[in-house]
Amino acid sequence: MEELLKQIGIRLEELGVRAETWIISLFAAILFVLYRIYEPETPPTRRRIVSIVIMGFISALLVPGLIVHWFNIGNPFVAASITGITVFGFESIVAVLKKRLVNKLDDDGDK
Repeated sequence: MEELLKQIGIRLEELGVRAETWIISLFAAILFVLYRIYEPETPPTRRRIVSIVIMGFISALLVPGLIVHWFNIGNPFVAASITGITVFGFESIVAVLKKRLVNKLDDDGDK
């Protein structure tokens, strides 16, 4: 994967994170996405599957690029763990933020 990115002119080290961290985080995100799709008793709808895949992809890109870089985490397996936690809890975090935003908009609309 690193060679492919080098061919198109992107070196992962320029982004501030080692290649191993990106690869292992992507692998962890894929595993957790598959778990989220196949874990429930009732199979999710196609729309739900697409949203789970998008959330996993966003987490796989953001966690190594932002959190690992900000906290200067050098261990790729810790990065994979944080990525997995983020993939697993992404929906809950978005739901809480959405609820707060809707409540804030409702409060501003009542004035």
